[in-house]
Amino acid sequence: MEYKIIAVKNKGIFGTDYQAMCAQLTEEVNRHIALGWEPQGGVAFGPPAYGIYQAMVKRR
Repeated sequence: MEYKIIAVKNKGIFGTDYQAMCAQLTEEVNRHIALGWEPQGGVAFGPPAYGIYQAMVKRR
């Protein structure tokens, strides 16, 4: 089994744009699902300055 974490970093200059971060994470997760990866657990939120994360696994 392979394991990876998809990370989307905050790019807001004057604050945190969670809508944009969630949209970007959704695109990345869907792209990985199409390649055979599966989400593992739920979305994790770091401190606002850092980002949001999704663990993914790929069974061999």
